[in-house]
Amino acid sequence: MTTPHDAGQLHIDHTLWNKELNFYADELAVFENRLSDLVQKDRNAEMLAKLEHFQNQFIRQKEVLDELSHEIGLHEQKMARLLKNNQSLTDDLRAHHDQVAERMGDYRRIYSDLKTEFQRYLVKWI
Repeated sequence: MTTPHDAGQLHIDHTLWNKELNFYADELAVFENRLSDLVQKDRNAEMLAKLEHFQNQFIRQKEVLDELSHEIGLHEQKMARLLKNNQSLTDDLRAHHDQVAERMGDYRRIYSDLKTEFQRYLVKWI
């Protein structure tokens, strides 16, 4: 049986995840601005190819951010509907929450690796 505390914790997770995703989106915008600055400089073909790689990776990361944000929003709405109708949270909803938590963990790892790679690249070329 789900207690209001359980639903409250799920809501807190959603809120934290959304704030985290917003942070990543802001940071990606900074990285993209940095890419634009680098493209303006006269650089060799190797550098430009790597810049394109990062540009593509940043685009993909923003797509995943949007997907996760949308999924979190749908999950929050589904949970709110259940609670509004005085229904308990379902096992499916909890399982889905766990899946989203896992996807967030995967995103954190992938994003962290990309950020580290980009920072190393900047040190090399700047």
